[in-house]
Amino acid sequence: MPALTDARLAIWDAVENWAGLQSGGVSVFKRLYKFDGDDSPEISPHPDQLPALLVDRPDDGVSEEKNRIWEWNAGFKFLMWTTSWNLANPELYEIELIKALFQSAANGTPYIVAATGFLPQNNFSIKHTRVKIDDTKVIEMEMLFRLRVRFNALG
Repeated sequence: MPALTDARLAIWDAVENWAGLQSGGVSVFKRLYKFDGDDSPEISPHPDQLPALLVDRPDDGVSEEKNRIWEWNAGFKFLMWTTSWNLANPELYEIELIKALFQSAANGTPYIVAATGFLPQNNFSIKHTRVKIDDTKVIEMEMLFRLRVRFNALG
């Protein structure tokens, strides 16, 4: 698989296997937007499907310096929706998402490290927006982060 696909799938492995994002062995997220297979890129979570989580790639440029050595800081984003305008749940989930990226592991090796060879970078950008979906108060959280990704362009 392409290096970016490996990185994106490792993000999902980290999230789906992190105990802090589970309740009774089941994901706290009722809807996961993975964009694999037949998933539609149209994002319109219904209030009954909240909290919901998306992993996607933001608009991203490739650093010329990193490009020469076939490595770059690939941008990824979480987009999460939670019910109510109370920040307590989104803040809890944000911390658990960050912990999952750094700590969620199989056989002692973090999923992200197994896929990319590196831990995530420590520069996270988080934005909250209060919106209404079908008259339901929702907080939309966007978290941008970067993973170092390496690939062999000649092989």
